[in-house]
Amino acid sequence: MALKLNNKRQQPITSDRTADRSAELEGRGTRTDSYSVWHENMLASLLVDMHPSIPGITSIRYVAFGADARDEEREKLLTLMDKPRLQLTGQQLAVLMELVTNRRHIMVRARAGTGKTTLINECIAWLVLLARARGAVAPTYSALSYHQLGIEFMRDNGVEGRDIGRLIELGKSNAGGIWAMLDALGIKANTNDDQLTKARVRKMRVNLRRLLGYCKNEWRTPSEENVKALCDRYDVTLDNGTLSQVCGALDYLLEMSLDLRKWGIGFDDQLWWQAETHAELTTAPSLVFVDEYQDTNQPQAEMVRKLVLAGARVVVVGDERQAIFGFRGADTRAMDNGEVLLRGTDDRGLTVLPLTQTRRCSEMVVRLTQAIVPDFECLPGTAKGGLGVVQDTELIAWLKPGDVVLCRNNADLVALAYRLLSKSIPCMIKGRDIGDKLCDLVDEVNGKDWAGDASSFGLSLRDWYMEKRRPLLMEGDDAERRLATLQDQYDCLNILAMEGMDAGKIKNTIRFVFGDGARNGKVTLSTGHKFKGLEVETPDNRLVLLRPDRLGMAGRNDEDTMQESNVLNVMLTRAKGGLYFVPYITKKGREVAVPQVLEGRWMELIAETMAMVDKEVKVNGME
Repeated sequence: MALKLNNKRQQPITSDRTADRSAELEGRGTRTDSYSVWHENMLASLLVDMHPSIPGITSIRYVAFGADARDEEREKLLTLMDKPRLQLTGQQLAVLMELVTNRRHIMVRARAGTGKTTLINECIAWLVLLARARGAVAPTYSALSYHQLGIEFMRDNGVEGRDIGRLIELGKSNAGGIWAMLDALGIKANTNDDQLTKARVRKMRVNLRRLLGYCKNEWRTPSEENVKALCDRYDVTLDNGTLSQVCGALDYLLEMSLDLRKWGIGFDDQLWWQAETHAELTTAPSLVFVDEYQDTNQPQAEMVRKLVLAGARVVVVGDERQAIFGFRGADTRAMDNGEVLLRGTDDRGLTVLPLTQTRRCSEMVVRLTQAIVPDFECLPGTAKGGLGVVQDTELIAWLKPGDVVLCRNNADLVALAYRLLSKSIPCMIKGRDIGDKLCDLVDEVNGKDWAGDASSFGLSLRDWYMEKRRPLLMEGDDAERRLATLQDQYDCLNILAMEGMDAGKIKNTIRFVFGDGARNGKVTLSTGHKFKGLEVETPDNRLVLLRPDRLGMAGRNDEDTMQESNVLNVMLTRAKGGLYFVPYITKKGREVAVPQVLEGRWMELIAETMAMVDKEVKVNGME
């Protein structure tokens, strides 16, 4: 079935003054047509058509994830201040027109690679240009992470600015006061009780620390119903008969956490405190852009609501089909809930606009992805790209620097990394934090100062695994996610132990291959979660997906199933040119070449490709 394109859509627009810059930023060719007259006429029409009651934008704020948001986004903005630089599709132009000609809030539902974050910068550049054309002062600009915004709430509600730094350091030094609070509650790590009681107390302390963070991230009260739901979602195991005790302790801990001056400001407190105390902002920017909204949690959504109440106009950008962080507290229905929030908080109203035309992916990748995301489209003139399979026996010789290999779990990546390194092929597994966790587990197996031969470590690792696995099996389906994590951790370490490495060599190998640095000259290996927000660097670099039997699988419930479908979508849409799968042979001897949810579309595209090749062969034969 051929890809249907709407030929009536607005084609990408640019001017000869900006073509080189567009090519640099987008990595694609640009049109050479001169649109300078159109550019001036459009600007004039925007100014004439702008409704006179719409107030000018005096201040702009960009809210994003990550502590580096302020510096990164300001640097991006400075490259765009003089004039808009990028090509705009018809859909992107619709967002811009809505922004400058109306006063409503805007929600942009933007698919992968459609230029959503870049469009925000482009909109800011246009607002600066329009202000100058009207003879007004250009709007001020700032970029903050959610945590930095949380600190602003604290400053506006009685926490002295000069104390903020000290309180954050205090929060870091004692994990937000959690250990001191537990001591005050009588749940002390150092007691004179027997070893069994000490172990239970240690487990209680760890569980309370985890559950306290989850209560804050999801802004939940510690009722028995809520705590049960958190334990199920995050695979926390409580001893029998302790639920009521845990709820009471959490209630105490949450109450104590409000006293920032005593316990300090923990990382979670920077988001949770403003929600729990109903703190308000005294002032707000004229316009706020919120990026990656699909990954927000409840306290972050509450920040957005309060920005609206303080008078800000909000532009929310996100993609519900890239919502993959439910396991760490993100609201899996953040986009739908955000739409309700923006419609009902004030009287501005809301306009919802789509961005479905990807600038990143080739036509074949788009058509394959449409099996799970039907409204995903490519721009007119997009390169066709390629799909294929690579047998595992040929993979090492086939991979080249710049290629990216994605997988659902880490163990298969560790195995592949070892095979690559044994052939002197440089590689890197994304995620230094994952490597640090695995090194901690190596220490846990036999103690930090332990040093023994590989066979001794392998036996100790097996004993450790069985000890951890046994209680999880007794919990049944409730521990399914924790069992999968434990299995992956064990497999990662066992793969290296089976290669004859002792504990020291295993840790050195892990530290060598796990990282977050530059990918230049290396084969990059990653899970889908770690590679979200990234892409292969050029259309010549291939994207390879391992273990297709584990991708897009049905989960325990509808929410888990959608999360798995979203992870598959994220992995597919990291590709620019070629996309390849490595077939897997199941224990029953069945070859799985592609994820089950893609099989129908895959066969259709492969058949179409073979027909085209056959036609070319016949034509060439006639010549």
